[in-house]
Amino acid sequence: MASCLEFSFRLTFALTLLIVLRLFQVIRATHAPLASNNRGPPRRTCCSLGVFLGSGGHTGEMIRLLMGLPFDRYTPRTYIISSGDSISKAKVLELEQSKGQGDFLFVEIPRARKVHQSFLTTPFSTLYSLVFCFWFVTLQPIFSTRIPGRMFSEVIILNGPGSSVPIALAAFLRRFITGRPTPRLIYVESVARVKRLSLSGRLLLPFVDSFLVQWEVLKNEVTKSHSYNVLHGFKLVASITCEGWMV
Repeated sequence: MASCLEFSFRLTFALTLLIVLRLFQVIRATHAPLASNNRGPPRRTCCSLGVFLGSGGHTGEMIRLLMGLPFDRYTPRTYIISSGDSISKAKVLELEQSKGQGDFLFVEIPRARKVHQSFLTTPFSTLYSLVFCFWFVTLQPIFSTRIPGRMFSEVIILNGPGSSVPIALAAFLRRFITGRPTPRLIYVESVARVKRLSLSGRLLLPFVDSFLVQWEVLKNEVTKSHSYNVLHGFKLVASITCEGWMV
């Protein structure tokens, strides 16, 4: 009996260690500089785009950000909205109509946390949302009968609401399993964040490829942090860039 328990403990420890080492490897690869290869195939002129609209002000910022994108280059587009968010859907339809290039679709996901939801039940709703996102982002494209192995999107843009965390983690799980650096994750911090990152931003800093803020003072506050510089030195968090107001 004792030997069986000892074997189980050692096996659990070994598996946990392998998972942690794999996690560190994938995170470091995410933040490593991209190697240039002039002998490779020519770059494609377009790529598929996934966009999460978190309702309210987050949706407004994302719509204004998308207005500046050339839709003929970023196509097809997949708009991810929380269940029951009819306002964000209407705003997307209005945007697509103004652009006149309508190769897009919608995906609805469960909310990670509803307004006024208890923090005691939030982990369960977040886990459900994560499983749902993992199916759409990772598993469904693999088992697609139309285009087997097709990616959900080559690039996913997020901008801060809590439900963006399950989406990013689901996309990162695909990378964890396959080892391929796709889909690329771009996180744009809300313009309302002037001196401190949002909770979503702090949680996703290790997992996204590009992390953009809209205030130079916010970039300075984060990058002067000792803990950030240590993690960044080991390539365990993304570099933070400031492009000014984008919305």
